[in-house]
Amino acid sequence: MNEAIQVLIGGLSLGAVYFLLGAGISIVFGQSRTVNFAHGQFLVIAGFSAWAAKRSGVPLLAALLFGVVVVGVIAFVVERLLLRRVISNPFTAFLVSLGIFLILEQAVVSLWGPAPEQIASPVNGSWSVGAISIPKTTPVMIGSALVIGIGLVFIMQRSRIGRMIRASAEDAYASRYNGINVSLVRSFAFVAGSAVAGLAGVLLALEYPIDPTAGVTYLITGFVVALIGGLGSLSGAAIGGFVLALSETIGEAYGAGEWVAGIGIGLLILVLIIRPTGLFTTFGGAISEAQAELTGSIHRIGDSRLRRWGPVAGFAVILAVLPLIGLGASTLNTLEVALIFAIVAYSIALLYRLTGLLSFGSGLSMGLGAFSCAILVSSWDWNFWLSIVVTLVLCGVVGALVGLLLSRTRGLYFLIITFALADGAALVEQNAAITGGSSGLTVTSNFDSVFGITFGSGESIYYLSAVVLAIVTLAIWLITRSNFGQRAQAIRENEKLAASLGVGPVGYIVVAFALSSVIAGLGGILYLYQDLAITPGLFTALALVSLPLMVILGGVLSPTGPLVGALVLSLVPHFLNFNTNAETYVYGAIIIVLMLGAQSGLVPYVDDLWLRLAAAVRRHLGSDPEAPDGLLVATGEFVPRDLSVRK
Repeated sequence: MNEAIQVLIGGLSLGAVYFLLGAGISIVFGQSRTVNFAHGQFLVIAGFSAWAAKRSGVPLLAALLFGVVVVGVIAFVVERLLLRRVISNPFTAFLVSLGIFLILEQAVVSLWGPAPEQIASPVNGSWSVGAISIPKTTPVMIGSALVIGIGLVFIMQRSRIGRMIRASAEDAYASRYNGINVSLVRSFAFVAGSAVAGLAGVLLALEYPIDPTAGVTYLITGFVVALIGGLGSLSGAAIGGFVLALSETIGEAYGAGEWVAGIGIGLLILVLIIRPTGLFTTFGGAISEAQAELTGSIHRIGDSRLRRWGPVAGFAVILAVLPLIGLGASTLNTLEVALIFAIVAYSIALLYRLTGLLSFGSGLSMGLGAFSCAILVSSWDWNFWLSIVVTLVLCGVVGALVGLLLSRTRGLYFLIITFALADGAALVEQNAAITGGSSGLTVTSNFDSVFGITFGSGESIYYLSAVVLAIVTLAIWLITRSNFGQRAQAIRENEKLAASLGVGPVGYIVVAFALSSVIAGLGGILYLYQDLAITPGLFTALALVSLPLMVILGGVLSPTGPLVGALVLSLVPHFLNFNTNAETYVYGAIIIVLMLGAQSGLVPYVDDLWLRLAAAVRRHLGSDPEAPDGLLVATGEFVPRDLSVRK
């Protein structure tokens, strides 16, 4: 009985923080219909800012207030300069916030180091009531959550600004017509929601050390809390916060501490199975419909076979001769990894082409392929080739199951759940004895020989990866041109029309996930044999966030887009001698710039420039004076750049 009461007290204390985190997400989402990926990092920034101020001699209350104010200022700048530019597209806004998160996370590490920190508080210690220990910070945390919760409810329901927030969230056009400054109201709601997350951070830092790289964990926690209770509902956030906190506290108390991080992921999956749009949410449709719209501005690569396949042939020749020009071992190794990442990037592009879903969870299939093959070959001493076949079949089966699980999810919800699933898989790999725990696994030799060719050198692994990449590219081309691929893409373009004709998307989504998972698993196997050692930390969603970025950077519908993205994001940091910190800043900046200015990707953008240049030259030379200034879009239709056709 005493232990149960102790668990309840701990759950109430942690639940207060989780409520604030979920309430902040609900406020932001309720106003803008977007999920701010940097929300969890705002909690971290507030905690570290308060810790730094307290360490500098600032009084405790002033230090806590300082942490909240810092987050509010950052949120205001981020919203006014960046997010408001893409607020009309929740998916684009989500990706911009992902870039902001990467920059902010690295900034925290650069400023204060990678070690967790906790605020030294004068209210440390506990009261003893019999065998029950009550930390002195518990009343502070619960009381603060109650005060903030009551204040938020009063503001949203009774105050003028609250009525303005609710009105502009319901109908922005009507609100503007009635004199409401919707832009300013959105800024206020975003700053307020972020400040609430900052308050959660300073309270959490009073009782627990805060990890500077735990922003994604806190985001998923906040999302689970908000979803359980209902997105946009403050009372629901309180319910979700205490449900999750009690679940984690019970897990800690009864010896499942290493799995506590997976409880939130498990609850998220459970909610997904019961009701994909959330248990009590009134905004489920909005988050579900915020699709990954990457095709609207992506142009067809050309109208001739030469234009279409010329770049592919050019890349094939370049990749074939690169090792022959005397590249150093480090550069060759970087190229090997780039080719392997390109294979996984093509698996992401295939899934998007067939379903319209952009996944951030490729680490699940990639890690499954790498660890399964390593276990079968090294631990179980299976035949090399049989191990690869079994591994790829396993990846396909798991991919199909994941596709079935996620077949009813769309948009931002899909992005969050794929993040969560990848981290959940990495957690299993880290805690399972068969995978070697956090130390991972090592294989003792490279691939077996093929037709007498061995793969013990860097050049041989490079050429093997290049050949596999060519096979994968050809396979994707055949899949997308097949009857199955054409039907899947037609359903993707108009799912509601397909449903009205009695054609459901579930079967196509399941198959698409299976195919994508097999390709990503193949990339994982190559990744294993490229380095001969793997650890679970290599396959988290955040560790592999560059993979979907490669797809977006190159161009998701371009035959060479994922390869271009992989080469750019791998070789540029290598040749500029970026360290890990600089790479993170660059990745974040690239996401922001792409989403703000070139969503179609580099290959379509360059192709568009080429079309415009060629048309300008023809007009100048008089060979084609009637040629209008326009471009060919993904459907093959010519779209002029302005209403008048230039003569």
